[in-house]
Amino acid sequence: FYPPNYLVSVDEVSKDNRTYARLWGRAEKGKRVEVQAPFVRGRRLSMLAGLALEKGIIASMVVEGSFNHDLFVQFLREDLLLTMNPYPAPCSVIIIDNACIHHSQEVLDLVEDRDSAGIGVEWDRG
Repeated sequence: FYPPNYLVSVDEVSKDNRTYARLWGRAEKGKRVEVQAPFVRGRRLSMLAGLALEKGIIASMVVEGSFNHDLFVQFLREDLLLTMNPYPAPCSVIIIDNACIHHSQEVLDLVEDRDSAGIGVEWDRG
């Protein structure tokens, strides 16, 4: 276990015209819910951010569309890792969810080799 102030949580969020559309509805027993909704998504914005306990958001990136592996690596290289410390210290362990764009040897090498500082990586499996 790590002290809470060592942890930097990284996650993505996105929004388009369908963000607030209901996915579930209610109907009388035995009847179908019928709802009409526009198919048009419109413009999609996605944000990736690193959040630390004592500092709040320490790095962020906004793109039009969705994040992919290359954009995630760019975020690590050009934003997040520049704000982090070598382990053991506050802001020295990255917590990343299990999204497929996070899984690569390139990501592990980039994080672990940053100035030979040895920043820790933990995968959030929950």
